Amino acid sequence: MPKIASSFIAAVAGFAAVIATPAGPHAQEAYPTRPITIVVPFPAGGPLDSLARILAHTMTPDLGQQVIVENVAGAGGTIGSGRVARAEPDGYTLLGGHAGTLAANVGLYKKLPYDAVNGFEPIGFMGNVPQILIVRKDFPAQTADEFFKYVRENQDSLTCGTGGVGSAPHLGGLLLNAALGTNVRLVNYKGAAPAMTDLIGGHIDYMIDASTTVVPQVKADKVRPLAVLSKQRIAALPDVPTMAEAGLKNMEAEIWHVLLAPKGTPKPIVDRLGTALHVALQDSNVREQLAVLGIEPPSEDGMTSEDIRVFVKTEIERWRPVIQSAGVSAD
Repeated sequence: MPKIASSFIAAVAGFAAVIATPAGPHAQEAYPTRPITIVVPFPAGGPLDSLARILAHTMTPDLGQQVIVENVAGAGGTIGSGRVARAEPDGYTLLGGHAGTLAANVGLYKKLPYDAVNGFEPIGFMGNVPQILIVRKDFPAQTADEFFKYVRENQDSLTCGTGGVGSAPHLGGLLLNAALGTNVRLVNYKGAAPAMTDLIGGHIDYMIDASTTVVPQVKADKVRPLAVLSKQRIAALPDVPTMAEAGLKNMEAEIWHVLLAPKGTPKPIVDRLGTALHVALQDSNVREQLAVLGIEPPSEDGMTSEDIRVFVKTEIERWRPVIQSAGVSAD
């Protein structure tokens, strides 16, 4: 489980040094002096978007400036991620990254417009989002084990929706095909939200999506959940079994999310943002919202930026063989 990358003592000391530390044209300014933008490289309404908006709202009063979420979708999150990588490293343009954009995309694209390991300054982990297998309301199978059998027998006629190549639902679809030994067609949308819309409308058969998107639709009785891709059941849907309980082992796919700044952003600014992120994640209202959506907040123990870089590199190596064995490429 990823751990939060901020220390109150180091962050506060670093923030005090902002004015005295050379940092380009803003060296003599207290930080921040204007609104801060978190770029979400997917359409509004998806899991990363929901998480970023919850945290941005609570980070705003702590920073004394509005934190805005901007959706820059396209190409599996590479367009928005590349924009932040090229942005001025002044702390005013940040990136919400996750297992897809920072790990899976390295195996999916021959050349990315950013260096997933060394192209950013990690601020801290935002949360861990479980994936959930859901089906359209009138899908024939009623339980997960019935679903596994039905998919194996009818794979040529079924469709699985994803949020685009490299997205969390896409990774889930690849894992499920590999685990079942099937080749169900993955239908790639420009984000998880439009895929969910088509699932609700009955235009696709099933998808694996993050709890942030799934739980509200399940509560509204618009889709049916069959299993969660986590080690344990989640509090938001306590009656839904894990994949292991349903009989399918090695099907864990919890998507981690991390807040990043462009490479070269001064450490005092990164530390200040890390403190604001930490404060937001400790807020009782934020924790309640995360719990409703099934999001697990980061643990308390600190991780340095270098620790997070090592973690990302490890995740790249985890997903690369899955992608290669599926013969999938985004190019």
